[in-house]
Amino acid sequence: MTGSARVEEIDVLRGLAALCVMISHYTWYCVKSFQQAPFGFELHTIYGFYAVQLFFIISGFVISLTLEKCNSWRDFAFSRLSRLYPAYWAALSLMVVVEHFAFGETLWVGGYAANLERFDERLAGLLPSLRPADLLIITADHGNDPTTASTDHSREYVPLLVAGDGVPEGRDLGTRSTFADLGQTIAANFGVGPLAHGTSFLAELTGAEPR
Repeated sequence: MTGSARVEEIDVLRGLAALCVMISHYTWYCVKSFQQAPFGFELHTIYGFYAVQLFFIISGFVISLTLEKCNSWRDFAFSRLSRLYPAYWAALSLMVVVEHFAFGETLWVGGYAANLERFDERLAGLLPSLRPADLLIITADHGNDPTTASTDHSREYVPLLVAGDGVPEGRDLGTRSTFADLGQTIAANFGVGPLAHGTSFLAELTGAEPR
């Protein structure tokens, strides 16, 4: 290589390494979020890891070539900053624009719905693994309506879902008067004695007195 000529083979290797990292992250995210790889193709994350190592090796080699062409460390610093920072700020600006227009909602309704479906799918895999003495209770500390303009808690009621061996399907526990009922039920289930507040609904679930 002479003067400012580029080594095309190095650029090809860097491009392939960057492409491998991108595909590895993309397919991993799709499998994690949607339980399937795009077009049925999944690139294992270990290949993305190796591609990053290759990229670092190539970068080290290229930096040494850049040093040979610089007269001082100031020239080298200016060369690196002028090469890297414009692309960095361009990518950052693009991300801000895309985030604003694509996800400009205060709460993303589509993402809210997608995560509910993901939770439901995971729950279907969890229920068969419950042991006879297990009691699964699903609730929340507050409720949000994703269609409202505010991020404040917009619902006074939270879900109360209970599953376990002997729990009747479709049993309606009604609207509880206090969140403390949950703590009282857990205490009754483990036989640790009554708490200061709340009413246990364990008997409503099992039809039996606390253990």
